[in-house]
Amino acid sequence: MGRALDSVISRFRPSAGLAICGITAVLAGCSVSFSAGTDGKTVDQSDEVSTARNFISHELSDLPPVQSLNCASDVELKVETTYECQATLTNGQQVTIPFRVTSVNGNNGRVNPNSALVIQALAVEVTYKQFDPTIPKSVECPTDIPATVKKTFTCQVTLKNGNTDTATLQVDSATSTGQDLRVVRVHRD
Repeated sequence: MGRALDSVISRFRPSAGLAICGITAVLAGCSVSFSAGTDGKTVDQSDEVSTARNFISHELSDLPPVQSLNCASDVELKVETTYECQATLTNGQQVTIPFRVTSVNGNNGRVNPNSALVIQALAVEVTYKQFDPTIPKSVECPTDIPATVKKTFTCQVTLKNGNTDTATLQVDSATSTGQDLRVVRVHRD
């Protein structure tokens, strides 16, 4: 049984130190500072974790709180270096956030979410918002989707009653300062 849904999920969030992206709105100040690790050649891992935790709590506030976070320990202190942080939320949901080093000045630098990829944690949040947030047990979205306008991709939604749905999302806009994703269809598997 299929259900066609056309729902735009959008919000505007003012800059909050790490304002990565408003959905449907372009925000200024979408980067955060970091320090070099003790070796002077890699990003300080505690800064990576702090950045990811702040991103989820401020920009993806409709997701459950973070239970644990894991970021790479060997991120090179070099412009254009990319890395991911994986978070486990208090409901067991796992989400991934891609980041990119945007500038380096000595032992300090700036990092932004990697705008070349759909932010998987954002796709999970948009999907959660499509449903009553208490219904999904988990949402599985891919982590390697190019952030290209009109690109569609699917997320698997496991409901608490054991049923599964497939949500098709579309990238409506993607810039270095924001992404606009929407659910264009939900199909009961």
